[in-house]
Amino acid sequence: MNTRQLENDDGLLGTFLHEQFHWFAEARRQEVETAIARLCKLYPDVPIGAPEGAKSEFSTYLHLIICAFELEALQELIGADRARGTITTRPYYTWVYRQVLNQRSGIRQVLENCELSLP
Repeated sequence: MNTRQLENDDGLLGTFLHEQFHWFAEARRQEVETAIARLCKLYPDVPIGAPEGAKSEFSTYLHLIICAFELEALQELIGADRARGTITTRPYYTWVYRQVLNQRSGIRQVLENCELSLP
């Protein structure tokens, strides 16, 4: 975890959740790989590298999943408006967060079809 959000409680919470969801995804590797294959069809050209994407193509697709979980959990914990505010101010994964915010139903459908839902 990094210290970029020390002065922002909502941002720090989001960062903590984000990192925890990496562990959640790692424990469901097969489901994640299936979801990524389906996300590749929805998003055939994803950005690679900062600030829009992640370090690799695979990581950008993975972050569509992780960031969708992050938004869902933040909404549950701090409400939709604060969650959206937290996500929209992130200076990294900007394309990923835009998709998570604006194409939420498509991503959620892929995750549900691949049995990737938060408990």
